[in-house]
Amino acid sequence: MTTVNLDDEHTAITTWSGFVYQGKIATYHCLHLLNKNVEQDGASLQLDYFEDFSIINKDGEALSLHQVKALKSKSYGTYADAFHQLTTKQKKHGNATAYFHLAQKINNKTTKEIEESHQPVKIYMYETESCAPLKRIDELIEGLIKSFYETHLSLERFKTTNDYLKTTRVFIDQLVLKKTLAIHASVHASVNTAKKGAREQTIGLSEFIEILSSDLNEVGKSKEYYLFLLKQDLYRYHEQFCYDNESCTVEELEKISHCLFKITSLDETCTIRFLRQLLPDREFKIDSLTDYKDNTLTQDGVRDSFLKMLRVLKEPDFDSEKFLRWETNSKIFTPTTIHHGDSNKEEICERIIKNALDTDLELMFEGGCLITSDIETESICAEAPEIIDSEDYDIDKENIITKWKKVSLINIKNAVSAIND
Repeated sequence: MTTVNLDDEHTAITTWSGFVYQGKIATYHCLHLLNKNVEQDGASLQLDYFEDFSIINKDGEALSLHQVKALKSKSYGTYADAFHQLTTKQKKHGNATAYFHLAQKINNKTTKEIEESHQPVKIYMYETESCAPLKRIDELIEGLIKSFYETHLSLERFKTTNDYLKTTRVFIDQLVLKKTLAIHASVHASVNTAKKGAREQTIGLSEFIEILSSDLNEVGKSKEYYLFLLKQDLYRYHEQFCYDNESCTVEELEKISHCLFKITSLDETCTIRFLRQLLPDREFKIDSLTDYKDNTLTQDGVRDSFLKMLRVLKEPDFDSEKFLRWETNSKIFTPTTIHHGDSNKEEICERIIKNALDTDLELMFEGGCLITSDIETESICAEAPEIIDSEDYDIDKENIITKWKKVSLINIKNAVSAIND
């Protein structure tokens, strides 16, 4: 077995802003291997240890090393150092194949030219393409899942429907995200080092086979399934945010990463309460995670409001009862995903009040400021007098309203001045 110094190995798991995409690329490669040969002789997927991900044999030796870059740039110069580093890394691992994965196609050098300059590194090919854009990776994965079913389980035709392919992909996605979050948890709890955790938390390719071979309709979609969808949405919106904001500093990435880790560590009950707090203007009730559907958390709301405020505001306070908040000058500030223009102020306030009347929204009894991307008002109740007046004839709701405290909206720019100074 090749001797490798632990201190020399790669790991960035604690601030891995692109781990959802990297995990999906790893999934794609594992499925590619299984499509070629279901007998993988004890091979495993190892995340963020030798490289962004690796395939290792049963003895822990690297069979292949994979560097993943999800950047906007199409210029070779942006990636040159990373190509050199992967070339150097490959020399430590004997016969391991080294692959470079791109989310954008390099347009000022050909694949052949790059590979000749960095032998034996190969640019990974997705069928005939040298890149896998963020928005296409799920489609590419489902294509490989379908090929696997058609080749190895051809009698189980129900598995090739679009809905079943998506369900399979989500179950497989969970393998990678669970493992990544387990590494995060050990690091945050100081139980383990990131490197040691990444080395030990491997996924056998047999685990992929187990999911592919199961009847997922019989397994069913549990609470855990829907909780995973919520976590995955948060992280993929975070990933798109980082992709769109490449100027984020390491400190900003760490701060956001820590906040997301705390949120995704909440149990089901607390997760539901947190969602209600984060989306106070949404006209729906979330009574269980099975009510969670895609777009409950919208990408624009998470990216343009919530993650933006986490980036520019100082580290928030956190506990399992009050979640993320900032307290300063006797005022409480809580984050939201509200990102509509100021012209929608009255409509937004009306939605918050209606939602509060239907769900006993806790923030109305606590008061304070809700942070939005661009809307401000001293009092949400003052913006919707017709709704409040209409409740005079409902004694129960009138009693609720008399217990409410003043709630205002503040935009991110002014929140920075109020909280950071």
